Amino acid sequence: MIFARIAALVGAVLLVGASAAEQPAYYVKDGSVFAQFAGQTYEISGADWAETYPFKSIVLTADLDSDGKLDAVIALATGGNCCPSEYAVVSHRGGSFFANATHPDFTAWNDPTLVQTPNGPLLSVRQAPDGVGNTSLEESLIQFRLEGGQLREVLNIKNAAMIVSRKTLTSKALLESGKDQL
Repeated sequence: MIFARIAALVGAVLLVGASAAEQPAYYVKDGSVFAQFAGQTYEISGADWAETYPFKSIVLTADLDSDGKLDAVIALATGGNCCPSEYAVVSHRGGSFFANATHPDFTAWNDPTLVQTPNGPLLSVRQAPDGVGNTSLEESLIQFRLEGGQLREVLNIKNAAMIVSRKTLTSKALLESGKDQL
């Protein structure tokens, strides 16, 4: 029990039947993503990671596809508040092979969460249009499954609930009232 708590605190996850030496270790250094495995260090990259995303971090490591190997969720950020982080999953496929899985909807202002289901783990993001110039209250819940090194969207739903307002003021109502100044 104590070991499980310590492992959770430092972000280390040892899988049943696999020693730490048999699992890749992921880390970010000087703006690049690396994986260490079997005494070798590999730099992991995406199509435009170096040019587009100066800020990268590992937000989650877990066996996301139930293959017994650790995978890592990487946050890719441009900085500022114009755009939410995009996310990628680095999946160890065996030996020196690592896949980089992305999806156009795998973006959010908050990091993805891991949801355990009877059919295996899912990555869940809540999308809400925040940041500069966004005024919509629309919110979506999107879930992904990692299969064969690729992300597959398994759920994409909109939030049907909104907080009830006591009074609604629209520009149309304001103009119709003849009060063009507040």
